[in-house]
Amino acid sequence: MQHSCQLPTIPLQMSLNLKTTWYNGCMAAHILNGAKKAVSILESLDAQEKPFKKKLISIVVGNDASSHFFADLKIKRAKQLGLLAEKSVFEENLEQSKIIDSIQTFNDDPTVSGIVVQLPLPNPLHRHAILSAVSTIKDVDCLNPQNVGSLLEGTYSFISPVVLAVLDQISETNIFAPQKIPYLGHTFTVPNLTGIPIAILGGGLLVGKPLCSFLINRGASAQILNEHTNNIGSYTKLAKIVITGTNSHDVLSSTDIKDGTVLIDVGNDIDKRTFIDREIFFSTNPGGIGPLTVAYLLFNTFYNPNI
Repeated sequence: MQHSCQLPTIPLQMSLNLKTTWYNGCMAAHILNGAKKAVSILESLDAQEKPFKKKLISIVVGNDASSHFFADLKIKRAKQLGLLAEKSVFEENLEQSKIIDSIQTFNDDPTVSGIVVQLPLPNPLHRHAILSAVSTIKDVDCLNPQNVGSLLEGTYSFISPVVLAVLDQISETNIFAPQKIPYLGHTFTVPNLTGIPIAILGGGLLVGKPLCSFLINRGASAQILNEHTNNIGSYTKLAKIVITGTNSHDVLSSTDIKDGTVLIDVGNDIDKRTFIDREIFFSTNPGGIGPLTVAYLLFNTFYNPNI
């Protein structure tokens, strides 16, 4: 049975998730409110019947503060929805084989609906081996190399939560025609980006690679720019959508984009003050992609059809 799970396509001036910023008395950036939309998604999940308790496992290796912060946030949000949730912590110097054995135990547990490995992993652990150990049918973060490959081919079981979050924020602009896609027994309304030039700064596993693959499969003219790209502004000025996911600071200047651009900061790469006076659609960080990514991770966990 297909359920409607539409991303908003209401008129721009009426959107509850869009705020116009005024700068020196003049209308400037339209701020996309990802946090508010995330609350709406979580409330929708909370209202659903829960025939049995599904469980989310968040794996953290070592003492990286950001990994523990995000793991705790996911656990907290999952429990607020009535899901079971557990943070599984391993010492940094633990043998890799023992971590993989524990992951296999979670794979075999019929109550576990989703397994998330917090990145980055400490050296000398082999990221590929640990992510590959997560069952493809419980890989709700879509980081198992097999699931990444399926996303590349367009034959995915799960869509990366980051990809869903970015699509959501683009949809909030209401400047692209809506398009329906089936996903996990629901119908999503996403922006039709066929032929739209999109520049993605950063080609990492979490943001750039899955996002570019998905967008190209949807017909977008997407490309990845990295630290070896000369004169990034010559590319971003031609793009209708610019997405940053580098985890570096000040990767763009205000002169690198044109008015009307959709600018999405995934990696906390941009000084908001630099762009606030531009007439653009702006998904800032914090408050934009982060809360939506957590919400869609829990969406994948909640509606995992394999459990």
